[in-house]
Amino acid sequence: VDDLNTALNAAICDGDLRKIVIDAFTRAKMIASNIDRARDEDGLAILEASKAVRHAQHDHVCQCK
Repeated sequence: VDDLNTALNAAICDGDLRKIVIDAFTRAKMIASNIDRARDEDGLAILEASKAVRHAQHDHVCQCK
């Protein structure tokens, strides 16, 4: 969990990823509140943000070595 939090913070701080991550959280919150409003593009945005966070985590780990 700590590594994920670190990666998430890095992704949010990075200007390029900030919008992607915030958009994904917004879509996830909407899906959680009303699954009937969910669209395929919502899932793709969340997947894109997840990948961005994973890349940020990988970059963070590589920089620490």
